[in-house]
Amino acid sequence: MLRRTLLASGAGLIGAGLIGTGLGPGGAAHAEDAIEGRDIYSESIQFSCSDAGGEHFLVVRVCQYPELARSWLWAALRTPDGFCQVYDHSAEGPAERSTEPGGSHALYRSNAPRGSLLFHRTGPQAEPTSASALGQFTGWSTPDAFGARSGGEVALEAAFERSAGFVGNLRDRSEMFGSGDVALTIDGRAVRFSGPAQFHEQPQTAPRFVVPFLYASIWGEGLASTITQVARAPRGYVIDGGEQTLFRGVAAGPPAASRWLALLSEDGRVERWTFEEVRPYWIEIYGKAWRGALVRGEARGRPVTGFINNWLQV
Repeated sequence: MLRRTLLASGAGLIGAGLIGTGLGPGGAAHAEDAIEGRDIYSESIQFSCSDAGGEHFLVVRVCQYPELARSWLWAALRTPDGFCQVYDHSAEGPAERSTEPGGSHALYRSNAPRGSLLFHRTGPQAEPTSASALGQFTGWSTPDAFGARSGGEVALEAAFERSAGFVGNLRDRSEMFGSGDVALTIDGRAVRFSGPAQFHEQPQTAPRFVVPFLYASIWGEGLASTITQVARAPRGYVIDGGEQTLFRGVAAGPPAASRWLALLSEDGRVERWTFEEVRPYWIEIYGKAWRGALVRGEARGRPVTGFINNWLQV
């Protein structure tokens, strides 16, 4: 049902001439000027997934600004054979809100010159049950072309099924964990993987990307965690075998090939998790560098995968 809904919606967007369009050079800076530091309604949705061994990763995100009919599109895809990253802060978006109180589903879309994304979420915003995404991107590169753009084409179909959830570390934000299934077509070649996955959705009016932060999402067999480190309120949690542990303190090593997190639980215990960066990548926001990293490592003695993102942190 989700796949049929997405395909029907995508066909409608293509027919309307919306997929594959966007602003020209210089549009990103102009679009960011309209929202930097400003109270303006926005709504974001993200799906992330990897295989259990941390060889294949997908992170896709859309943030819509209905008042401007604009959106931010982020996508990062890694396989052992290559990498694709697309981001655009001047992408087209809907002029109406996707998230409504009490609504049972939502549809998000973002359309830019080098890519497009279409998300469908099922269930209320605070308690989603599943989600799906369709996408197409240009820019596949092989491992020896680090950061280089190429003309390689990527088509994406992804599905998320929830198994565990938590409201998250921020007000009105849903942060859910479960399993993902990702089907890719890369320059005509089919690639498919499945494994642990993360989903979040967040409507807000306050400005985004104001204070420095670290944001980590970590997943493993029966284990899922969200960690945030900000100046005055470091916090996090881990769901392990259905049991939840809250963290009231967070320390982190700097971005590097080897990473670590030290987590202080409410009862005074300290846990240390270690990771290796499989692939770092960067996004320019308001003229500054946001740094993300796809990681794999060990938490509580078990293999895990996920991502660690830094904004204005070193």
